[in-house]
Amino acid sequence: MENDFQFSFKYKGTYSKLSVPISFPLEGGVDEFVGRLMTAHNLPCFIQSELQNSLTAFLAKGTATYHDTCAEEALKALQIGDDDIGNIAEKWARAFTQVWKIYECWIMTHLFPQQVDEMERAVQGLDVTHDDSQVNRLAALHFENTQLAEAKWANELINLQTNQRREFKEWVYRLNEDVKNGQEGKVCRKIRAMSDSAPPRVEEETHVDERRMEESFTIHLGAQMKTMHNLRIVCMEIHELCKHKALRIGGRIQPEPQRLQTAMSLFSNSLSGLVLLVDDRVNTYTGVKREFATICQQSTDFHFPDLETQIRVAQQYTTKANTRRQLLKGNSESSNGNCASPSDEISSNLKQGDFYITKHSNLAQVHVVFHLVTNDSVRAPDLNSRHPVIVALRSVLKCCVDFDIHCISIPLLLVYEMHEEMTISWCLKRAELVLKCIKGFMMEMASWSGNQSRTIQFIVPKGIAVDLFEQLSSMLPQIFRMSRTVDLTRQ
Repeated sequence: MENDFQFSFKYKGTYSKLSVPISFPLEGGVDEFVGRLMTAHNLPCFIQSELQNSLTAFLAKGTATYHDTCAEEALKALQIGDDDIGNIAEKWARAFTQVWKIYECWIMTHLFPQQVDEMERAVQGLDVTHDDSQVNRLAALHFENTQLAEAKWANELINLQTNQRREFKEWVYRLNEDVKNGQEGKVCRKIRAMSDSAPPRVEEETHVDERRMEESFTIHLGAQMKTMHNLRIVCMEIHELCKHKALRIGGRIQPEPQRLQTAMSLFSNSLSGLVLLVDDRVNTYTGVKREFATICQQSTDFHFPDLETQIRVAQQYTTKANTRRQLLKGNSESSNGNCASPSDEISSNLKQGDFYITKHSNLAQVHVVFHLVTNDSVRAPDLNSRHPVIVALRSVLKCCVDFDIHCISIPLLLVYEMHEEMTISWCLKRAELVLKCIKGFMMEMASWSGNQSRTIQFIVPKGIAVDLFEQLSSMLPQIFRMSRTVDLTRQ
């Protein structure tokens, strides 16, 4: 598209007229184009400001016309073979919404407020004040600045956590010496002073939790030697088990009693675990893993390495495991008369059904996290008991028996979010499959660990309907054998 730009001015008592053909969209910026016009036509310098304003207005009007023409041509092309304008509008709305959500999530996640304003102004002035290359350079500059800021604060966080771990070890060492010597040293006096100065509980500042749907059951498993277990079904976000809630008393933030209970059971024979559904990439933080990593960084872990260090170790073992898998696969193919390709590249990703374990002392209700690898296949309605994720739950329970994890939280539907295809019948069928498989695994646990009582907590996504939760709760008494009380006063 090309239009003539015309500009009139007066110079030495004579009126002159400049006429220049301009193609839309204009390549380069307005300042550069005005400079070229001034040089090519030997224009006087005092008209540069007026010329630039006139050209900017002309470009804005012409660019809008150009985009309207392109849009009309695109709509005409879409209408070929599809006479329903509603279908066309729906396709465009869906595509535009998806692109805008991606852009908005990237903006809100990675940019600072000042950078957001700059990027929005650049996008709104596209083909007028900014071209594509300028917007790309601005985005690259913002990304580089964001990376530098993140690296700076990550280094500050690492130094702070290192200092806190060193101080904690010194405190424990001094406290141990004081206890051995039977004296009340400086550390003991400081702890006592902190306890005595704690403000009294104020009722209006007590945090009130949002009421959530949950049911608890006591069951018996086994034919002759019956073992009692506790089952719970809870509607909640999975990260609520990890996140500490701020408790303000007397204007100051105090640790929750739950945090003290979790800390006291850290080195006991009654640990708590959580099954976290993740993707197959060990060393990336996206989605659920990113939220979990953020929670882990909110406080210092004084007993175990930080999450990044544990993930790095898991990545090393992943490479070793994949190398061994490829070696076993090559031996199997060789025994069958097939030549294994030596050039196969060893993958750094895990397979569905694999899991790796991280240990934590700074989470609210969890000591051990099982990062179980899943993909979109768990959303299929025809999932069966031989699916890798279901089989992996048996291995998770086996680890719980081996390492004294007496409470384990499992996503009942094997998903964290509800989607369109997850109807009520889909949810009931999935819950029945998981509950029956868990029951079989628990009965098998009796041969592993004897008659130890355990707690299985089933997590359902937050936001499901009350009727659906009641139907899911009613399935537990039907699948498991409930414990019944006997009234001995009756004759």
